[in-house]
Amino acid sequence: MKTSAFAKVVRDMGRTMEKPRSLGRTAVMDAGLPVEIQESWLIMAAPYIDEAKIMTGTATIYDIDYLRRKLELYNQYQVRPFMGGLLLERVFFDAGFDGAKHYFDEARSLGIGAIEVSSTSIDISMAERVKLTRLARERELQVHGEIGSNSGTGEVDELIEEATAYVDAGADVVIVEGAEMYQNRQPNHQLCEQLSSTINPENLYFELTGPWVAGTYSWEARALRSFLFEYFGPNVNVANILLEDIIETETYRWNLGE
Repeated sequence: MKTSAFAKVVRDMGRTMEKPRSLGRTAVMDAGLPVEIQESWLIMAAPYIDEAKIMTGTATIYDIDYLRRKLELYNQYQVRPFMGGLLLERVFFDAGFDGAKHYFDEARSLGIGAIEVSSTSIDISMAERVKLTRLARERELQVHGEIGSNSGTGEVDELIEEATAYVDAGADVVIVEGAEMYQNRQPNHQLCEQLSSTINPENLYFELTGPWVAGTYSWEARALRSFLFEYFGPNVNVANILLEDIIETETYRWNLGE
């Protein structure tokens, strides 16, 4: 059990600390961390991290034994690694459902328990994403189904339909693309309201947007982070957190952020 300084004077905000947890989850991004740096972050911040997204196609670049070391290290600290959606998008574009089946099987053989299904960079229809979700579930993989795209132009009703389709297909989590959460320099209140009334909060992750989305400024990511904690409270599930921001993000769960 973690012992914190100033515990007697910091007000308990009801933040869920025991892992594994279904609320108050934080998913970080791993876009190529060496295992030594990865472990340094985990020693300090593992109590606040629930999942780590293996970004883009980085899993194909490592030597396979090195990848296994990274995955084992996350599991050692009770942080579940999952595969980001871009690699599946690429596999599906190149090799269709047969390629996806091979991808899912190899993910399972590596000990990966969850994958993201998305249509962020490559157009994959909702019907195709539903089929991909079901194929992954047949292989006992959990699915994080992402709604929206980097363009952030989705209509709220369409995004709600996508979220419902993922849940009906067996996805354990719906991830809201960060670009959809911040439109016209303002948080998307309507989307938050409809999602929270349609999908169980335990099955929702809200991504932060960031400079990897064209035309997005770092202050917008900070503003969106503040909004999510103000709107949903300390136990909202948030994703796309940079490791260097994990401690600061945790302060928002305790009403200690700026």
